[in-house]
Amino acid sequence: MRKIVLLLLGIICVVVPFVFLQGEAGVQEQPMTFASPRFAIVDLTAYSHSEKTILTVSGNVENQSQSLAKGYVIIYLKKGGDVVLAVETSVNNGAPFAHGTKGYFETSVNLTNLSQRPDNILVEFVDR
Repeated sequence: MRKIVLLLLGIICVVVPFVFLQGEAGVQEQPMTFASPRFAIVDLTAYSHSEKTILTVSGNVENQSQSLAKGYVIIYLKKGGDVVLAVETSVNNGAPFAHGTKGYFETSVNLTNLSQRPDNILVEFVDR
């Protein structure tokens, strides 16, 4: 079961490069075209504040499947190809969301204790 979830996580992802030095975020959306279940990470933003020590990541999971979706996202902060930190947060406050609708997520991370500053983000949705 864990391998299936990890496989789905690998398929359902969006990489978001961001620049801490300027406090700006870039967004790259990649639509997924595969059999059900189908989900897309959209409206993704990442910005740093409080002297660039706090990173806030937010966005929506669009349910393109034909059934209700309920789950969480895993936000991977990466430096090069290495994961510096992984954070889980609920989507839509844990409530299911229907086909054609979006579930919102948001989380903030304190960057002061990280050994390396991340240079990109990977967001994956896990449907339960």
